[in-house]
Amino acid sequence: YVHLKSGASVPLLSWNAANRLGVFALIAYTIALQAQLKRALQREQLRATTDRLTGLLNKGAFRDRVEEEIRRTQRYQHPLTLAFIDLDNFKQVNDTQGHARGDALLQHVSQTILTAVRKTDIAGRIGGDEFAICYPEIDEEQARQAISKLLQALEIMTSQSGWQVTASVGVITSGSGDARYDEILGRSDQLMYVAKQKGKNRAEFAKL
Repeated sequence: YVHLKSGASVPLLSWNAANRLGVFALIAYTIALQAQLKRALQREQLRATTDRLTGLLNKGAFRDRVEEEIRRTQRYQHPLTLAFIDLDNFKQVNDTQGHARGDALLQHVSQTILTAVRKTDIAGRIGGDEFAICYPEIDEEQARQAISKLLQALEIMTSQSGWQVTASVGVITSGSGDARYDEILGRSDQLMYVAKQKGKNRAEFAKL
């Protein structure tokens, strides 16, 4: 062998270099694999929590997020408002224009909701044409302003799109932090039906 000054042979140095390259390649592959698995997990989590048609939270994920917010509300004694939204005359759209048109309407409504709420608010699709929004740290007076903004945005969207639909909304504000999710959702649902009985395209408010 031809020896270098360090005393190491050329084949040995070559083997060491190749070994280091192999280790680096393995590390790079492992990092890339971990990133790929992380992205796949994130996609799976998104599928599990997102309503596929509208992109909003699905019913289960909405409940989980709101229950987290309720616990935070109890800890810091901050108000919380929940709005239950039902589209008026949605069945007529499905019956006369077809389900594809109805799906398009639901997608437009969802996008309108997202543009009308804050980043900290929580929006979900609860059922067919039923939606809900949780407004953390919003009292009744602030809730009236937020819902007025929402109804105006929905009215503009539907009038521009030619849909003959409006929205009835039931709104419950919890100031004590003692209310449970089912109670808040149930009360807001009841108020939504009161809004429908009073002529639709309106909101009814109450406090717990």
